[in-house]
Amino acid sequence: MISIKQWLKSKEIFARGKIGLALGGGGARGVAHLGILKYLEEKNYPVDFIVGTSAGGIFGALYLLSENSDEAYEKMVTAIEEANGAKNLVNSAIEKSSLLSNLKEKLYLAKSLVSPSILEQEPLRQFITVLLGDHVTFADLKKPLYLVATDLHSGNDIVIGSGDLLTPLIATSSIPGVFPPVPYRDYCLVDGGTTQKLPSKIAYKLGAEKVLGVDISSTYNPKKEYPRAADVVIRAEEVASAALHRENRKAVDLLLHPEFHEFKWHEFKRHKEAFTSGYLEALKHEEDIERFYNNRSNSHYKAICGEPAYFILV
Repeated sequence: MISIKQWLKSKEIFARGKIGLALGGGGARGVAHLGILKYLEEKNYPVDFIVGTSAGGIFGALYLLSENSDEAYEKMVTAIEEANGAKNLVNSAIEKSSLLSNLKEKLYLAKSLVSPSILEQEPLRQFITVLLGDHVTFADLKKPLYLVATDLHSGNDIVIGSGDLLTPLIATSSIPGVFPPVPYRDYCLVDGGTTQKLPSKIAYKLGAEKVLGVDISSTYNPKKEYPRAADVVIRAEEVASAALHRENRKAVDLLLHPEFHEFKWHEFKRHKEAFTSGYLEALKHEEDIERFYNNRSNSHYKAICGEPAYFILV
């Protein structure tokens, strides 16, 4: 039997429709998600569930394990500044971050040919463990969270919303080629940003009537020279990814895109700047956010965006 308070809450959600928060990936820029959540808290704007890719999943989980955004932010600062796992992750990322944009260097290219990844998984595992604690499950979260990863075997978008939290978080954050793929059940999972940098369509499929999307991805960078075959292959993948991302950016009722200035994915020490960027983005769009929450009509995007291809909920 549910309490009167729970019954009233369910009636409220039914009356206004579920609101999904789609949090995109972008490494250290993901701290901006906490800044936006802080603004929503101050205004008492509700979120019924979160769908996260990569950093969006990590910071979504951190928030849902904390009392509020401020506590989540303090936990993150502690993990970054004091935890050995975080330091190892940051140092490794800084040392080898050029691998992402400069695979033509002989040493790095050779390593990519003989190893499934450039970095080991352990620093990422340590960081997430220090950040969230041991043996955390989805049931420990104060609201539902769904994590998006990509299955290399089938090409499916795999969405995980139950069971142990650590392995799915590692999977959704495992940048292809940078971190090793993650075995999970019968899947071979990598970063959900492979196909869903902003998981907005998935949020609709999971029952949201309206979706607030937060895009923290870097700006698409125009190029005019491709001197080597590797440059052409990498650029072709970037073009395909950008096309998918544009479609997901369109499939939201409100899109927030915090501003960053030359902010690399591994620059965790700039956490305060990222947090402030998220909060200021929400302030900048406070009228849009108010309209988003006051509009009781169903989203027309839900009807026109269709279903994400190969979507599987596990």
